[in-house]
Amino acid sequence: MSLETFSTFAQDEIALKDRLHLTLGAKVEHDPYTGFEFQPSVHLAWRVSDRQTIWTAASRAVRTPSRLDRDLVFLPGPNFNSEEVRAYELGYRGQAAERLTVSLSAFYQDYDDLRSQEPAGPPSPFPAVLANGQEGESYGVESTARFRVMDWWQLQAGYSELRVAIRPKPGSLDPSLGASEAADSRHHLSLRSSFDLPGHVELDAGYRYVSRITNPNLTVPGYSELDLRLGWLPLPKLELAVIGQNLLHDRHVEFGSPRSAQAIQRGVYAKAVWRY
Repeated sequence: MSLETFSTFAQDEIALKDRLHLTLGAKVEHDPYTGFEFQPSVHLAWRVSDRQTIWTAASRAVRTPSRLDRDLVFLPGPNFNSEEVRAYELGYRGQAAERLTVSLSAFYQDYDDLRSQEPAGPPSPFPAVLANGQEGESYGVESTARFRVMDWWQLQAGYSELRVAIRPKPGSLDPSLGASEAADSRHHLSLRSSFDLPGHVELDAGYRYVSRITNPNLTVPGYSELDLRLGWLPLPKLELAVIGQNLLHDRHVEFGSPRSAQAIQRGVYAKAVWRY
């Protein structure tokens, strides 16, 4: 069996005024299950000053069916269509001080035709089929700040908060009530410190915190982790580095039940990169 898909993308930036720019884009995709899909986007940016920009965007995107969605032997979805999202964003970027840059954005995403499991009923030999019986929304904020303490020392911090609500559409009999499609932590925090040391030596330290995941089908504890990198550039094209990942714990779970999921382990490795 062979499946053929193709897509094309076009984008144009229009200067409405000296500091106001409009970007229009569209992706047209064709797949053998749902035919043509049109995915437009629009982005408007206003440079308030040389150091500040306010922007907003709206777009439509789809996830077209895979063979898993349509042809799964024990849970087929012969009428499964594309999942759809309409996304809206608003953001600000600016240089708050000589050495401080900040970015803040908010988003809202409206989902439709999400995957569900519906009773098949007679005469089908299957107890359930895949369908597009769920809908919902997600919303949240993202922020980052970058501060250059010294010419050789830079700090960066980031925080994001995400809320997701998925529910059955009217008439859907999906028993999960959206729990299987919404398994995300609400809070993410990251801190990073980067040093450019004498002798072409670099030292990076990154800390991250991810809050717990909780829904009726899934519970994953929150965790904190630390990554370290010591790099040396003996030549302009050569980088040597030793990297340690997930150093605070022997292992931690990021998805799935703590009893059944594959845990992410602590790791240390060396890396050599030659650029040409």
